Amino acid sequence: MWLRPPKWTYEQHPPRPLDLRSLPAPPALPKQPLRIAIVTPSFNHGRFLRATVDSARSKPSAAIVHVQNGGSVDDTVDILKNYGDRISWRSEPDKGQADAINLGFAGVDCDVMAYLNSDDTLLPGTLAYVADFFQRRPDIDFVYGHRIFIDYAGREIGRAPPADMAPARSKISGA
Repeated sequence: MWLRPPKWTYEQHPPRPLDLRSLPAPPALPKQPLRIAIVTPSFNHGRFLRATVDSARSKPSAAIVHVQNGGSVDDTVDILKNYGDRISWRSEPDKGQADAINLGFAGVDCDVMAYLNSDDTLLPGTLAYVADFFQRRPDIDFVYGHRIFIDYAGREIGRAPPADMAPARSKISGA
């Protein structure tokens, strides 16, 4: 038996307010920051989309945000239109999430390529950390970070830190 829940267990504790006060301040962006492309595949996720796009556009960041919508029939297109030229987007049928991500990246030329699902958000400063890390470590090709699971009300219900940040797992013997 593991002492901590596996990463695929989303509800790890009762809902509690998400407290971001303990987060360190993000690094300052350099004068020539890396360009980050964020593609968000979406299909009928209008109820989440504003929070997702706003988190990707948060400062400090040099992100280019593109939403690849699979032809939603909810309010997704109206939400996207409200962003004007602050983001790019396309709404057309696709063959699922992977196809939408590939369509979104077609023709994009950036230093860092990422995707953010339409029901996920980035914590404040995330993109500044990513840009800073890649500029300090050009030998690294891939990064991922700590995940905090939230419910529909924005309350924290669990966490899944990367393996190198997680406490060591122990087995209970004698079971």
